[in-house]
Amino acid sequence: MHVHRNADGLQATRIERLADIYRRCTGNHHTSQSARMALALQELGSVSTYECRQFLDIYCPPARKFDLVQQGCRIETHWQSIESDCGQIHRVGLYVLR
Repeated sequence: MHVHRNADGLQATRIERLADIYRRCTGNHHTSQSARMALALQELGSVSTYECRQFLDIYCPPARKFDLVQQGCRIETHWQSIESDCGQIHRVGLYVLR
C-alpha cells in the first residue's frame, strides 16, 4: 500500500489528500465533480457527503454518486453521524467503493 506524504515528508492527513484531489481535478461542471468523487473513492476507499461538500466542492453528492453508478461503479451507502462545524450532530451518507 502506498503511503501518501505531504510536502514535509509526513504522512498526509485525509483532509490534505482531499485537498490534493480538488487541486488535481478542478472545475464546476458535473463531470468534474463526478471525477473528484471517483478519485476520492479510488484513493481513499470511501468519502462522506460532508467531505464532498466541504473539501471537494461537490454541491449535490447524491447526484454525483448516481452518475458514477450509471457509469458502472459499485458504490454502497452507509450512514454515520458527524458533528458539524457549528456543533450540531448530522446523519450523513458515507459512500464506499466496492
